[in-house]
Amino acid sequence: MATIDYMTSQEYSATIGGVVYNVTVGLGGAGRVSAIAATADDTTPSVAGATHLLIPANTVATAITQLDGASAGHQVTILMTSATNPSTIANAGNFTMSAAWSPGAGDTITLFTANGTAWYEVCRSNN
Repeated sequence: MATIDYMTSQEYSATIGGVVYNVTVGLGGAGRVSAIAATADDTTPSVAGATHLLIPANTVATAITQLDGASAGHQVTILMTSATNPSTIANAGNFTMSAAWSPGAGDTITLFTANGTAWYEVCRSNN
């Protein structure tokens, strides 16, 4: 786990679908950057307390349908660590993305949720 010290905090406000979301970034103290590993074949891996989610090899084709344990304002980067049955994410349901994510080993996608359940793509990288 790496630690980042924030010098100041900043408040942001956004209105989505008529609902106002307020997010404070930095909090004026020590912020944490942490990575957790998902379990193979998990379709709803937990991202609780994590900024990075590492997806291992799966024993079967696996489609992620939700990220558990998130709260409003959570952003997470997902890293596919293996080319064996890589997990996919459809551009549907709980995910709004530029396209479905069908990664290879080393590929990443960063997602943000304003409410803890609906996820929006921030960026992706094909490595």
